Amino acid sequence: MPKIVDKSARRDEFIDVAWRIIREHGFDAVTLREVAAAAGYSNGALKPYFATKDELLVAAYTRAYDRAVARAERATAGRTGLEALRGLCYEIMPLDASRELEAAVIVAFWARSLTMPTLAELFREHESAFRRQLAHYLDEARASGEIRSEASNTDIVDLLMWMMMGLQAMELFSPTRTTPRRQRAALERILSTI
Repeated sequence: MPKIVDKSARRDEFIDVAWRIIREHGFDAVTLREVAAAAGYSNGALKPYFATKDELLVAAYTRAYDRAVARAERATAGRTGLEALRGLCYEIMPLDASRELEAAVIVAFWARSLTMPTLAELFREHESAFRRQLAHYLDEARASGEIRSEASNTDIVDLLMWMMMGLQAMELFSPTRTTPRRQRAALERILSTI
C-alpha cells in the first residue's frame, strides 16, 4: 500500500528548511536541491510542492506575512485606538526569536524583490495593508481624543512603518542594539509625540 503523505505538512517542512537556510545563508543560498537535501529528500522531492525557487521564496515570505497578520489580529482583538496600534506594531517588530526569524526572511525578500517586479508588488500590497490598519487605529485614537498632534496620519504611519522596517533590518545586523526593551522604548517615544 502506498504511503500517504500529508501534503500540507510536507510543504510546511520545506518552507521551514528554506527559512533556516535564509536565516543562516541568505536568499541566494536557497535552491530546490539544497532545500530537498537539508530536509533529507531527493532532489525532485520539492517539484510537486514548488515548481521553481521563486515559488518557494514567495511561500516563505508569505508565511512570514501571514503569521504577523494572525498575531496582529489576536493582539488587537477587542482593542481600539493607540492600544490597538501599539499591539499591531509589536507584532511587526522583531521582539522575540520567532519574529526575528520572520524579519530575516522579510529582509532577504526585500533584496530579492529589487530584481523581481512580481515580488516587489507583493511586498507593496502587504505594506499597504499594514498602513491601512495603522491609519484606521490612528483615526480611532483621534476620534477618542488620544491624539492631539497636528501631524497627519500619513506622516505618523510613515514614521511607524519606517521605524518598524528599520528595526527588522537592524535586528539582523546589530541585535545588541535592538533589544526588545529598546525597541519598545523607541515606539513609546514616537507615540508620546502624537
